[in-house]
Amino acid sequence: MKPIYYVIVLLGFPLCGWGQNADIKVNFKNIEHVDDLTVSDGSIYCAGYSFRTEVYDGNACYGYLERYDSASLKLQWSICIKNNYSNKINSVIQHKDKLYALATQGNVQPRFQDVYLTLYVLNLKGEIEDTLHVGKSFSTPTHFYVSGDYLLFGYQISDGISYASKSVSAIGRYNTQTHQFETFKSDKYISRTKKIITNGANYYMCGIYLEPYLPNVLVCKNGKLSEIRLKPTKSEYFLDSYILNNRLIILCVFPGTYENKAQYLKIYSIDLANYSFTSKLITYKDLGWSAVRFDTYSTGNSTWMIVEEKESKQLYYVLVDATGKTIQRLSATNVKTHAEHFIFTPHQLINASNGNLRVSAY
Repeated sequence: MKPIYYVIVLLGFPLCGWGQNADIKVNFKNIEHVDDLTVSDGSIYCAGYSFRTEVYDGNACYGYLERYDSASLKLQWSICIKNNYSNKINSVIQHKDKLYALATQGNVQPRFQDVYLTLYVLNLKGEIEDTLHVGKSFSTPTHFYVSGDYLLFGYQISDGISYASKSVSAIGRYNTQTHQFETFKSDKYISRTKKIITNGANYYMCGIYLEPYLPNVLVCKNGKLSEIRLKPTKSEYFLDSYILNNRLIILCVFPGTYENKAQYLKIYSIDLANYSFTSKLITYKDLGWSAVRFDTYSTGNSTWMIVEEKESKQLYYVLVDATGKTIQRLSATNVKTHAEHFIFTPHQLINASNGNLRVSAY
């Protein structure tokens, strides 16, 4: 999970176009595709996978977890998970003196997925100390969220292995002290899980889309599941969510289709006392944007995203608050792909994509 405690940061500064200086870059030796990136105690952890395997047929893959020194980007260790045909390490987080990694393993083919989730517990030397078989899964789980002693994540459970099979959503909860694992399984599907956050003992999970005909938020209170429907008129793309002043803020976009050319940023604000909500729609035209990427970094009270400006056609990282106001802007000249994993610290931008890891001062 991309941690939110680096955050205190940047809210008091005036809007400006900062300069960005590329300080260090290193090419990945093993990882081809990064699924998660996190920073803790002077180290950067990258989780992902590579199709360069002994089989090398375009479907088999090895999962990798690597630790880098955040000052020099020197690789400190790398572990490889390859005990199945397909192995992808989707999420990583450090909690106290342990690392936790979530891997999707099994058999993945163009027309089906026959996979399960495994939770790996490692020490900070990269040695696996425990393995928990979470169970049958489908597609990609969320990143981790830490709440006290609990690690939380969301995932999908399918009643088959084809992409047409019926799937439902579930929340996994692992107690790092007792090592007990619980699953809260819904009978509803929320368009593939994307992010889970907490407000005390209450958990809120969103999928990659907000659909007009599906639940939009899965809620878990005291082990009981319920749902929130925001009634969007179109299928909107989820960007980020966070809790601010006892309201759940959800940012999403509609990027336009052949049938509907509308493009807008939409912000939902949900009162967690009664689930009443308001929404605000701002067109790309009014924001001065022509496109938005779907990778984001949450500060906990605002969201970094990557946008293309309409006039210049240049890419920028922009920090957007809960009203839709852009409060910071930074040139994104190093963004080369549509899969960017990035973290902002008070003085650095850390980015893992396009086959390399970069640390830039700003």
